[in-house]
Amino acid sequence: MKFILGFIILAAALVIHPFFTMDQELELPFMFKCVSLPLSFLQDLMTQYLPKVLPIDAYQIDSNPFFSLMFFRMISVIPITKYYLVWELSSIESQKIYTSANFNITVYSKNRQSTDLRPFAIFIHGGGFIFGNGDAYSTVTQYLAYNSNRAIASIDYRLAPEFIYPAASDDCIVATRWLLSHAKEYGLDSEDVVLVGDSAGGNLVLSTVMNISQVEKRQVFKHVVPVYPVLTLHNFRSDSYTTYRNDPAGILSRRLMLRYWSYYILGNDSLVENFLEHSHISRETQEYFRCETSSDPDCINIACGGSDCRSDKKTAVTDMFDKLLRDPYLCPIAITPEEATYLPPIHLVLSRVDVLRDESILFEKLLNRYNVNVSLRIFNSFHGGFSYFIFKGMDIAITEYVVDLL
Repeated sequence: MKFILGFIILAAALVIHPFFTMDQELELPFMFKCVSLPLSFLQDLMTQYLPKVLPIDAYQIDSNPFFSLMFFRMISVIPITKYYLVWELSSIESQKIYTSANFNITVYSKNRQSTDLRPFAIFIHGGGFIFGNGDAYSTVTQYLAYNSNRAIASIDYRLAPEFIYPAASDDCIVATRWLLSHAKEYGLDSEDVVLVGDSAGGNLVLSTVMNISQVEKRQVFKHVVPVYPVLTLHNFRSDSYTTYRNDPAGILSRRLMLRYWSYYILGNDSLVENFLEHSHISRETQEYFRCETSSDPDCINIACGGSDCRSDKKTAVTDMFDKLLRDPYLCPIAITPEEATYLPPIHLVLSRVDVLRDESILFEKLLNRYNVNVSLRIFNSFHGGFSYFIFKGMDIAITEYVVDLL
């Protein structure tokens, strides 16, 4: 009986969910609703609701990659969205580069006769650090190559939970360095390079530019375009995290983002409750990222304030995060003035309906304070709007803006 009831709930979710959870200011096409929202709800259903009516333990579901990752990994392997393309890509060439390291690179470019070196952009895909690859994002990268004057080099990197931090960050840094040193072999101009990444890819783009700029002691890249990047573990109670915690677009809820963080750091979801309660933050770390004890009038609060936003007890979790919360390669918002010294111009591209929105607004303030050339633009879109433009009827303003930045 419990199994029958579970399947009834599942069927009802698929029918009802796309039509009663939408932000009324978002104009989303019918096909997007029918694909995205049920998939998002299915994961919530498996991890939060089914254990209440079926003899299944929630931890067993979350700890089993088949259950917790299968929908996202399916989409990554089979880019089904190509069936809804709104343009032709017949004039785009792709070249696979298989290296001896832990990464593969695909270069997309327009067919052309010139032998001149081509300016190019390095694209690092999103996916919560746990899913996605160059093939799944190929429609996005081909669109960027088709509509811009740059070739697009798309990097694959190792994914959590099988490979936890700093594997993805290390891969992107190594792959970017490899591309810069071998660019000429593939007709690319290493002196005219842009970095682009969305969501988790935005995080990896920033860790990459910080590392290479610091090592080289100069601006290596023309500019950087993080699209609604993942930036911080310091505050999950911002206005955007609170307002859009259930994500009306069905892409990224607060709990799902916290699960991504937990998978990326530990390879499982055991940190989610710590994040929700902010018990991963010690009193010392909270004070370090708050302004109450600072004499600097321009101090910017990064951490959540109040006694309910920290743990007053030292634990193994707080000991671990005392270090991680100060690591700008994991949390770019922890960047110091020294680490910002050689950064190129950074163009932050955000969506209004997004739990991550406010941390980028805060990040812009920090970069301005550190004298980094930074811009910020917020679109009436949702987390994922940059890459989901491929659905017919979708507003593609955010994607067109990224093309213009290239």
